[in-house]
Parts: sequence; C-alpha cells; structure tokens
Amino acid sequence: WMLGLFQTSDPMIIFVEPKSKWFDFVQEIRQHAPTILVSLSFDDLVMSTTFTKDFWDHEHSIDLEAGTHKGSGVYKIWNEKLIFMYNA
Repeated sequence: WMLGLFQTSDPMIIFVEPKSKWFDFVQEIRQHAPTILVSLSFDDLVMSTTFTKDFWDHEHSIDLEAGTHKGSGVYKIWNEKLIFMYNA
C-alpha cells in the first residue's frame, strides 16, 4: 500500500525515523512530487513521552486484534496522527 501512496503526485509531509532506511527510501521514491521529510525519533513522539510503556502494553493486551500487531507501537502512531497534522 505504501508504494501506491508514495507514487501519487500529491504534496506530502512525511515523518520518518532519523537515519533509518525509510528516510533514504522515501527521499528517493518521492522525487517526482513536492515532499517534505521530517526526521522525528519514535522515542520523541508525544505519545512516547507522555504515556508509559506499561500504559501502551495494557492497550495492546485489551485489543481484540492484538495478534495482527507486532507490539504496542502501532497505538502510539495511531494516537499521534492528530499531533502530526498539527505540526505539519
């Protein structure tokens, strides 16, 4: 799904982990369209600094679809979306 999304010509602001393989990948694949890459460490997300690991692990434990997720990090991303939009 990501390749299809990145191939659109729509302008995008994309938040990526600094110095990760994703930074170079997105920079390369989005050369055809206006794109701003924002380096932001997962550990620096508001959801990472505001709530404890125990909190997110509990969220994972009560999720009926927890088996489809590799851990509690997905909940941080989902809850950070509004903050990403505000910061964009």
